[in-house]
Amino acid sequence: CSTTTELSHIHIIPVQYDDLWIVQKARTMDPPLNLPTKRNEEKDTFEYILYGHSKHELLERAVETNVFETTHFAWIDFDIGRMFQKKTEVSNYLKWFSSIPYFTKDRFICFPGCWSELDKEKEKDVVDSVHWRFCGAYFVGDRDSMKEFCQMYREQITVFMEKHHTLVWDFNFWAWMETFCEQWKPLWYRGDHNDSLLLVSADLYTKPLENITRK
Repeated sequence: CSTTTELSHIHIIPVQYDDLWIVQKARTMDPPLNLPTKRNEEKDTFEYILYGHSKHELLERAVETNVFETTHFAWIDFDIGRMFQKKTEVSNYLKWFSSIPYFTKDRFICFPGCWSELDKEKEKDVVDSVHWRFCGAYFVGDRDSMKEFCQMYREQITVFMEKHHTLVWDFNFWAWMETFCEQWKPLWYRGDHNDSLLLVSADLYTKPLENITRK
């Protein structure tokens, strides 16, 4: 079997999980953080929910290192394959999408999700229970937008935890940030925890017909 040293498209960056900023921050909050009142108590433990928040720093390191000198990045959960029914078709689509030479926007960060945008009057919805505005397992964007997202996360997660004294799922926090941080305006498309998760809206990579002229 192949080792990673033989796979030129893979680069491993060693990380000590306990050294991540968010892990240290969340574990040392005073008073200690609560957990959402409506959750799967067996699965949704403090450490499980906290683990989801590590993706921001891991992504930030990948963007800063940028060993492949790429202009765009995607976060993909390591176990995302379990959601898909047509695994071969989804894999082929992802390979095709990764080779797209053109996007209609120079700057963007794009997320799939199930629900409409959080209402400002229902802020507690993201504190007390799961909120599927964003699916959480996948998102894509250009290098600078990804970097700005990670930086804004670091700034705003502290504000959120100090206000609500609760550690919520990372995608719940994104829903809060979309509503209460006016400077963050992600692109959103309807997707679910199935094959539709990766199907980014086509208007992100196709030109309107009226802008195409015949030669």
